[in-house]
Formats: sequence, C-alpha cells, structure tokens
Amino acid sequence: MAKDKAMTVRLPPEVYQSLAATAESRSMSAPGLAADIVTSWTLKNGLVNADDSRRIEAQRALLEWVEDEVERRRKADNWDQHVTRDVFEAIASKHLDLYTRAVEGGHKTQLNREIGALIRRGLGAVVREQSGQRLYGQLRRRDQSLIKTYTYLFRPDHRDEGSWIG
Repeated sequence: MAKDKAMTVRLPPEVYQSLAATAESRSMSAPGLAADIVTSWTLKNGLVNADDSRRIEAQRALLEWVEDEVERRRKADNWDQHVTRDVFEAIASKHLDLYTRAVEGGHKTQLNREIGALIRRGLGAVVREQSGQRLYGQLRRRDQSLIKTYTYLFRPDHRDEGSWIG
C-alpha cells in the first residue's frame, strides 16, 4: 500500500489567507483543507479509478463520522484511557460496511493509525510512556475487533508521573 504523498504548492497570499481562515472555521489545518479540496475535485472529475474512488469516499465518510463522534465525547466529557478502543467498537457496531470498504486493498493499518491520531488530536489527549514504552491496551484474541492493540490516552491535566507525549 502506498503512503499518502506530500507536495508543496505556492499560493498567492490572498488565496492562502482565505484558505487558512476557512480551515480555522472548520477546525482544520490549511494543508488539510487544501488536501480535502484537491481530493474532492479529483474524485468529482473521475480522475481516480472506480474501486479506489469508492474506497477513498468510504475513508472520508468514516473519518468524518469519527471526528463527529470524538467531538461528541469531548463535549460530553465522556471518555477515559480506553477511548480509542471504544471508538473502534462504535465503528464496528454502527459502520462496519463503511469501514470494510475503507480498508480494501491493504489500507487497514494506515487508516487505523489515522483514526487513532484523529482521536488523540480531537480530544487534546496525551500519551503516557513508562520506561520508554507507550502504555497500551490489548484486546482478547477471541474478540472480533477491528484493532488488536490501542494506545491509552489521558487527559492533559493528568500529567502526574512518567513521560508524556503530547
């Protein structure tokens, strides 16, 4: 599976300012919004084959749902160190078909990492290390889960001991 590709683009200052303002109003980064605009245009104009287009659209829809779910949990202050596991369980129970399409063609690891990072950023959570190792949870083998392990996430105000990665 190919990794996402980065590219540098030059924009007139007025265009960048407008893009940055729009991104901020949507709680996005300017590069994230630019990537979203280019991806939408590429898909709309049929420049990606049909299978890849369906997968990419599924990924986008799933990530949008995850953003909404994380925001809902953040606003309700309804999360603990197992929030990543909980969000993946919600995906499995509510959007398994969408997830299955989104990971077609060997994209599971990349998407799962993107979802995990989205959860951490969306909550403003921190990762705790002990003896140089991240603390993580592991699901039982008999569980039919979308993930096998997940990193424990902590609230930023729980920096009482150990090393932290923000």
